[in-house]
Amino acid sequence: MLLMALAPLGAVAQSSTPGSDASQRIFLGDKQQPNVKYDPANPVASIHQTAVIKAAKGDINLLCLGYIGDFKNLDYRWEIWDQNKKTVDMFVIQPKAGSKWSFAEFALRKAGKFTVAFLNTNDMTKPIATLPITVTDSTAATAAATATAPSVLGGNPDVSLTVCSSVDDSWKPVGAATTWKVNVPFNVLIVDKKPFNLDFLGIDIFRQGPDGKDSNFISEYQQQVSPPTSRKYATVDGLTTLQQGKYSVYVIDWRKRELGEHDGNFKEYLAKVTLTVQ
Repeated sequence: MLLMALAPLGAVAQSSTPGSDASQRIFLGDKQQPNVKYDPANPVASIHQTAVIKAAKGDINLLCLGYIGDFKNLDYRWEIWDQNKKTVDMFVIQPKAGSKWSFAEFALRKAGKFTVAFLNTNDMTKPIATLPITVTDSTAATAAATATAPSVLGGNPDVSLTVCSSVDDSWKPVGAATTWKVNVPFNVLIVDKKPFNLDFLGIDIFRQGPDGKDSNFISEYQQQVSPPTSRKYATVDGLTTLQQGKYSVYVIDWRKRELGEHDGNFKEYLAKVTLTVQ
């Protein structure tokens, strides 16, 4: 049960110090403050606060801090809404135990007016707080991110994706297959020959049509990794289950995922598997 007053849409103002009222729950910045030591108890001082940012080609240009206070929840969700309140980007984060702050980063590539929403995943109908932000155009900024390592056209040959029932203690897949049973959970193992050159992996699943092309978006998942040391990632509790059909399972750089509508048929990705479910 939520005990604090929730902010009405569009009514949240920025403030330099968190307080008990909803008007002091979201703090936005465009970069880290130079020569300011990060203080977990009050991280607001470490970001350069602004309500106007410049569009980017894929680099992080929006830092979000949300004051959790006494909310008791494992996961919090950040969303970016356009002027029609359509979600154009999202980020789910699990703060450390005892933390009173939630942190998220975004790469906003298009100019316009947006709303940053901070939500408790226990009740998605009532945002904890919202805050409007303006993204201004800048030279060579509004185009989509260009292809850079590690995601490349046609997949990265150094990255492998395996669908399996589990992964053993030696990072070997158990029950690897490209054919799976209906409604049976499966896991994935992702291995890069080199350390991951990114901070978040994405896994996107699309149902294929009769022509073998992606036709229906099913789901997507994100996972933070730890560059420059990590080069392997595996799910352990079952990624998902699927109905009968053929599916494209992609591993992507989360920062380069599709925003808004999901059309699939990626030309640029890390790895891909076609999974037949029967």
